[in-house]
Amino acid sequence: MKRFLLGTTLVASLAAASTAHTQVLLAEFSEQSYPTNPMNGYGGFTFGDFSVGGAVTATSDSLVLDVAVDNDGVNGKFGGVGVDFGTPAEIAPSVFVLQPIDFDSDVAWWEMRVKLLESNESTTVNAVYRDSDSPDNADQEEYQFNFDLSSIPDDAQFHVITVPANDFGSSSPSTGTPDGMNNPGLNQIQIQSVFGSDLRTHIEVDYVRIYTVPEPTGLTLMGLCLAEVVLVWRKSLKIC
Repeated sequence: MKRFLLGTTLVASLAAASTAHTQVLLAEFSEQSYPTNPMNGYGGFTFGDFSVGGAVTATSDSLVLDVAVDNDGVNGKFGGVGVDFGTPAEIAPSVFVLQPIDFDSDVAWWEMRVKLLESNESTTVNAVYRDSDSPDNADQEEYQFNFDLSSIPDDAQFHVITVPANDFGSSSPSTGTPDGMNNPGLNQIQIQSVFGSDLRTHIEVDYVRIYTVPEPTGLTLMGLCLAEVVLVWRKSLKIC
């Protein structure tokens, strides 16, 4: 019986360890990184209808977005707010670029913690990352991800929406000749309203972040050890 318990305990331990994946934060866009990202000292930016006064407000613990007017008269109530990510790196004497954040989009996720505010009409808000495909950041493309605001209740509380980083809604070249592959190189994050929409976007964003869940180290070795223990256990019980 003790031998049986040893085998089942090890199996249970391996199963528990295999599910104990740890989230690793890659990048987070929030009031902590806007209007200036402390990672690199770069200032944030707005464009389109996010550039109207009052459209973006950085509070002490969130970003409040209120895009209510098609100020420029084109593309609906559309625009964005963002900031560059990555750390400065010298690629040639006195030539500095931002070293992008590399990760595997197949094991990474977006997470947005967001609250619907009064008179919000929009059912979707988008997040974008820019993927750099060359050391000098000359070749870049953008990947847009859709967050379904209708999936959360309008109860004046924050809720988390998660989107896989390999499930993008659209992509487009940004600069140069990118490779057309979702293989970041992340060096910018934006929050955008929906292109062409006439709906008001009025939300409060605690953060939008990207995290990865890598395979736990040592599980392969643990599996081999378990197999050896089970083999010895079977032999000791003379199981064919």
